[in-house]
Amino acid sequence: MARALQAMGVFLSFSGILLKADRPKARESLLAVDTHCLLLETDGTGDLGAVLEAAAGIRGLPVAQLATQTGENGRRCFKELVA
Repeated sequence: MARALQAMGVFLSFSGILLKADRPKARESLLAVDTHCLLLETDGTGDLGAVLEAAAGIRGLPVAQLATQTGENGRRCFKELVA
Protein backbone atom coordinates (compact mmCIF):
# COMPACT_ATOMS: atom_id res chain seq x y z
CA MET A 1 0.00 0.00 0.00
CA ALA A 2 2.88 2.39 0.80
CA ARG A 3 4.23 2.07 -2.72
CA ALA A 4 0.79 2.66 -4.28
CA LEU A 5 0.24 5.80 -2.20
CA GLN A 6 3.66 7.17 -3.10
CA ALA A 7 2.90 6.67 -6.78
CA MET A 8 -0.05 9.06 -6.26
CA GLY A 9 2.27 11.67 -4.72
CA VAL A 10 1.23 11.08 -1.13
CA PHE A 11 3.65 11.72 1.73
CA LEU A 12 3.67 9.03 4.42
CA SER A 13 4.29 9.90 8.04
CA PHE A 14 5.48 7.75 10.91
CA SER A 15 5.18 8.45 14.61
CA GLY A 16 6.28 7.03 17.94
CA ILE A 17 4.91 3.66 16.89
CA LEU A 18 8.42 3.08 15.51
CA LEU A 19 9.67 3.05 19.09
CA LYS A 20 7.64 -0.06 19.87
CA ALA A 21 9.46 -3.30 19.13
CA ASP A 22 6.15 -5.18 18.96
CA ARG A 23 5.07 -3.26 15.82
CA PRO A 24 7.09 -4.93 13.02
CA LYS A 25 4.64 -3.93 10.29
CA ALA A 26 5.24 -0.25 11.01
CA ARG A 27 8.96 -0.86 10.64
CA GLU A 28 8.41 -2.79 7.40
CA SER A 29 6.25 0.03 6.06
CA LEU A 30 8.92 2.57 6.93
CA LEU A 31 11.39 0.66 4.79
CA ALA A 32 8.95 0.63 1.87
CA VAL A 33 8.69 4.44 1.76
CA ASP A 34 10.98 6.39 -0.52
CA THR A 35 13.03 8.88 1.47
CA HIS A 36 11.58 11.75 -0.58
CA CYS A 37 8.01 10.85 0.51
CA LEU A 38 8.78 10.33 4.21
CA LEU A 39 7.60 12.49 7.11
CA LEU A 40 8.07 11.95 10.84
CA GLU A 41 5.74 13.08 13.62
CA THR A 42 4.98 12.66 17.28
CA ASP A 43 1.16 12.77 17.41
CA GLY A 44 1.72 15.49 19.98
CA THR A 45 2.76 13.18 22.79
CA GLY A 46 6.15 11.83 21.81
CA ASP A 47 9.71 12.94 21.40
CA LEU A 48 10.46 13.76 17.76
CA GLY A 49 14.17 13.21 18.37
CA ALA A 50 13.49 9.65 19.51
CA VAL A 51 11.27 8.99 16.48
CA LEU A 52 13.96 10.41 14.20
CA GLU A 53 16.66 8.25 15.79
CA ALA A 54 14.49 5.13 15.54
CA ALA A 55 13.64 5.80 11.88
CA ALA A 56 17.27 6.47 11.00
CA GLY A 57 18.35 3.27 12.74
CA ILE A 58 15.71 1.19 10.97
CA ARG A 59 16.67 2.67 7.60
CA GLY A 60 20.41 2.52 8.25
CA LEU A 61 20.89 6.26 7.70
CA PRO A 62 22.70 8.94 9.69
CA VAL A 63 20.27 10.85 11.91
CA ALA A 64 21.38 14.21 10.46
CA GLN A 65 20.77 13.05 6.90
CA LEU A 66 17.26 11.81 7.69
CA ALA A 67 16.49 14.99 9.66
CA THR A 68 17.48 17.14 6.69
CA GLN A 69 15.48 15.07 4.22
CA THR A 70 12.31 14.86 6.31
CA GLY A 71 12.54 18.60 7.03
CA GLU A 72 12.68 19.31 3.30
CA ASN A 73 9.79 16.90 2.76
CA GLY A 74 7.72 18.71 5.38
CA ARG A 75 8.33 22.05 3.68
CA ARG A 76 7.28 20.57 0.33
CA CYS A 77 4.24 18.83 1.80
CA PHE A 78 3.00 21.86 3.70
CA LYS A 79 4.33 24.58 1.39
CA GLU A 80 0.99 26.40 1.21
CA LEU A 81 0.66 26.46 5.00
CA VAL A 82 4.15 27.84 5.63
CA ALA A 83 4.20 30.33 2.76
